[in-house]
Amino acid sequence: MQIGALIPFSILAYINDLNKVDREFLRSYGTWQFPTYFLLPTNYNEKDLANKLVDRFLERWPDWEDPLITLRPLKDLYFANHSSGGNAIYGSKNNVKLFFAIGIFIILIACINFINLTTAKASQRATEVGIRKAHGSYKRQLISQFLLESILLTFISFLFAITLVQVLLPYFNNLVQKEISFLMILHVYSIIISIFGILTIGFIAGTYPAFYLTAFSPIKVLKGEKTKGKSATLFRRILIVLQFTISVALIICTLTVYKQIHFLHNKDMGFNKENIVAVYLNDKIKDEKESFKQALLTYPEIKSVSFSAGIIGTMGNTESFDFNSDGERTSIQLHSIDPTFLDQFEIELIEGRNFSFDHNTDAKRNIILNEEAVKVAGLELGKTAGTIFHRDRWYFTALPSKECEIIGVVKNFNYRSLHSPIGPQGLAWNDDWHWTVNIKITEGRTEKALEIIETVYKEFSEDIPFEYRFVDDHIDNLYKSEKRLGKFFVYFAIIAIIIAMLGLFGLAAFIAESRTKEIGIRKALGSSITKIIFLITQEFIKWVVVANFIAIPIAYYGMNKWLQTFAYKTKITVDIYLISFVISLFIAFITVFYQSLRAARSNPADSLRYE
Repeated sequence: MQIGALIPFSILAYINDLNKVDREFLRSYGTWQFPTYFLLPTNYNEKDLANKLVDRFLERWPDWEDPLITLRPLKDLYFANHSSGGNAIYGSKNNVKLFFAIGIFIILIACINFINLTTAKASQRATEVGIRKAHGSYKRQLISQFLLESILLTFISFLFAITLVQVLLPYFNNLVQKEISFLMILHVYSIIISIFGILTIGFIAGTYPAFYLTAFSPIKVLKGEKTKGKSATLFRRILIVLQFTISVALIICTLTVYKQIHFLHNKDMGFNKENIVAVYLNDKIKDEKESFKQALLTYPEIKSVSFSAGIIGTMGNTESFDFNSDGERTSIQLHSIDPTFLDQFEIELIEGRNFSFDHNTDAKRNIILNEEAVKVAGLELGKTAGTIFHRDRWYFTALPSKECEIIGVVKNFNYRSLHSPIGPQGLAWNDDWHWTVNIKITEGRTEKALEIIETVYKEFSEDIPFEYRFVDDHIDNLYKSEKRLGKFFVYFAIIAIIIAMLGLFGLAAFIAESRTKEIGIRKALGSSITKIIFLITQEFIKWVVVANFIAIPIAYYGMNKWLQTFAYKTKITVDIYLISFVISLFIAFITVFYQSLRAARSNPADSLRYE
């Protein structure tokens, strides 16, 4: 495994060298966040090792209650997105399975096209089959021939696919934010899988046509009674329905994903995230952060400056408190802010007061709870402010005081992504925990404000590169996997629709050709071009309608399961089904229309000349 691909880094340094850069860092609150990796022998006992680590941990911190140590092999880390892995890159196993399934469905659509067109054009090879049988060819020889033809076509398609992969790989890498090399396709395992895929797909696509074509009677064929594939009409209809069922389901999924992304982007999170820039505080600025703040506030482009432990939307350190002194501890997400934070983010205070620079006892002693924390702790909203509670001990905390007071209650706001519901939260004020400065800028003055912030930053810390993030961009980035999923669905849907259209176009051409004489007679008897077009298109439209009714419950089930991963989600409304229904009908109509118009405008004399 390439470690750099799983845990990206630009520089490696010995951790003890931090003493030379920042002597306090290894003794501060930041050090506990480092993940630990062990190089172990192949025959190690995971349970015994975990127990030994717990014992060693308790030797160092004997007051810690029931420490839980979980060991996870590095090869399993990529899909373990519920665990902590430092800077590790995580992937979604469900998404991989989903994309694999969609790829199989798209291949299935292509196979359906091959089967449909081969059986539809069966009459063109009926004479060949009849002559071969009359000359003594066995059925198994003919079956082998048609299967080999199918496999050969699949191999030629594979060569074209390889070329497309090489051309499109840079765009794909940009989409998935990975660096996948084309040389990976030349790996021995990739070659084996490719050969297996060619044989499997070729065999599956060619099986039915092979048995269908070899079933022709040589006597009837040589007498001129060539089949038109009428016995396969029902089968072709089933395949058309299956093909468009997959396409319609992908359209519905695409619309649902984008509706959910739009919902996440516009959902009221309980605070105002607009026009706020977050900058990481290095040690130089942290030591002079008040001077840094005042320097920024001298400019009219800067409206307010606050400090916090991290960027809102991804903040929280789990701690337990006994607010009622009844022995029942309440676990909350504790986050450190300063007195400016609530006003800056427009978080509503519904009881009590905010932290104040005029109250020295607020820092490291008092706490503000959200509504959910009040509810879970069994306190009474409206009578919570002023509650005193005690703490006997703590490990790492932003509230290092044995006697604490709840001074206020804020309205619930989403301090994490919308994947999770709002849980109990507490806000403390501890300057030691502040590693982020939040700067609210004047609307419409973004470019000038960023120049000012960088200039001031360089005055206090000229040796360290200036980096910033807009809070709204940071929050939107929490849903980047959903955005990529939406793009994937768009591409998959487009590919599926194009393949379905190609098959439908060929099948429409065959049906128009096979009904040439019927169309000629109808025109001779006075049928209009419009009626002829309707005659040919109605059958296809009918089966596309059936495909919609089948696809809707399937897509609803899949998307409903996906939406369950969000605590806050949109609804799958009727308009999504109506839009997908109209899109599929439009696609089917424009695909068949050209062949229908061509047949309808033909001269009836040409088709009836020899009748």
